[in-house]
Amino acid sequence: MSGTAALLWAGITAQSSNWLMKPVGVTVEGAEVGVARDPHGRPVLLVPATGRAAGLKVLTRGLSARVGALASGATYADWLMVTCEDRSLRSTFFSLCDDVIRALSNLAEESDPVAEALAVVSKWKALLEGVHGGVLSETQCSGLLAELHAMEQLAERYGPDAALAAWAGPDRSRVDFRFDKAGVEVKATLQRDQFRVTVHGLWQLDELEVGSLRLFAQQMELVPTGGDSIPDAVARLVALGIDEAALQSELAKVGCLPVDQDVYRTIRFKVLDECGVVVGSATPRIVRSSFSDPDVQAAISGVTYQVDLTSLSQAAGRLDNPLDVFEGLDA
Repeated sequence: MSGTAALLWAGITAQSSNWLMKPVGVTVEGAEVGVARDPHGRPVLLVPATGRAAGLKVLTRGLSARVGALASGATYADWLMVTCEDRSLRSTFFSLCDDVIRALSNLAEESDPVAEALAVVSKWKALLEGVHGGVLSETQCSGLLAELHAMEQLAERYGPDAALAAWAGPDRSRVDFRFDKAGVEVKATLQRDQFRVTVHGLWQLDELEVGSLRLFAQQMELVPTGGDSIPDAVARLVALGIDEAALQSELAKVGCLPVDQDVYRTIRFKVLDECGVVVGSATPRIVRSSFSDPDVQAAISGVTYQVDLTSLSQAAGRLDNPLDVFEGLDA
């Protein structure tokens, strides 16, 4: 656990029959927002909700949000109670809490803190459904990490919002990052002897309807310590300004869930080499135009092949600096 909410909640001494709360240092409508432990031992975020009608607002297997009254001395106060219902999802829940706390600390005077909190909760809702289908393989992790490395480069050049918006990989699009007149396909390989990447289908390295098509590839090896991991890359992206809830939602599309972050932190990679290619007619590839007969084009499907980047020449599109593939994408 990390972050303000997790640290405050960890410092609350458990008592089975009482609500125990610690303030987070944010006041709305004259009362303090707090992190609490309910009588069942569950973590709860409490947001003042004076005068709001009681009722259930959100309910999933892993999360609930309801407005209700809690005793405060001899009186009662109304609260929005956002509760983590699944122990395995607490890490994600505390990230949600920190997101709500940040939003409320910057709340405009005329804004409704309950509505603002629920808007943040809605961004995280899909990640707290409690659905879990196992972890990604090492090969899948290497490919995803390479895409996150690419996103870092894009965020530094074009800003965090543009970088995340361009990420099309989780939606199984033709290329992993798509701009109006350009695209970047990202590849990773764990082969150590040769820098070979696998291409799927006739469209993946076809610039038709994409514009300027770039290929960014990383050759990696698994390492027991050091190197880089998916959670490390996610933390750097959030530090660059990418919205954590939106990023985690995209990661969930490919089966990478916050509940497994401790596992993914142990799957670490060292980058051995990188390659950047401006894809063109001289680039080794198989595309629809490789077949002059339209009937042959229509009949070919399910193509998977490898491209050896080990000694790819400049004439074939290779760039001296692999990171130059990220330049000029918004032109």
